[in-house]
Amino acid sequence: LLQFSDWAMATPPRQGNHDAVEATNVDALFTKLSACRRGYITATMDPYLATLADSVLLKGGSASQKQKHQRQRDDFAPLIRLGTYARYACVRRALEAFLATSPTPQIISLGAGFDTLPFLACSANDGVTWVNVDLPETCLTLARAVASTQNLRDAVGLEPHEVDMKLPVPLRTKKYAVVCVDLAADGAPDA
Repeated sequence: LLQFSDWAMATPPRQGNHDAVEATNVDALFTKLSACRRGYITATMDPYLATLADSVLLKGGSASQKQKHQRQRDDFAPLIRLGTYARYACVRRALEAFLATSPTPQIISLGAGFDTLPFLACSANDGVTWVNVDLPETCLTLARAVASTQNLRDAVGLEPHEVDMKLPVPLRTKKYAVVCVDLAADGAPDA
């Protein structure tokens, strides 16, 4: 039986399968988009979801992301969409509660992927600082999507001259940053 202390002290594997990790990121975006298309998540609840998905999957996504987008439209079971909505609603409620605790909340999101919560948080709270940390390909795709989409730029306070696409921080504003780190790579900081 694995005890919590054993689990907490376990060293994570140092070799990662980026394709598998990227697939979970894209799947999460697809399931959220599917829930949105079916009315579980409305555009009023998340005005950034459709825009980010279009920008990531059609303009800035990798070839594999675009290919998957063509194959997988809206073929998620209702239970998947309902579960996606339940998770979305719970996480959003927790985020709103956290944002209310401080005039200058700081959030570091590891493995953030193409989540829209930073845009919701940054647009709702001028004092928030949000840092997304993810794999370089994901970060660059996200940074391109934000830079090319007006409502995403407005949400995080991005001026066109602030985008430089240089690693490890391709995008940084007063309240939002995208940081490229492969936590599974040799030489990456230990957890």
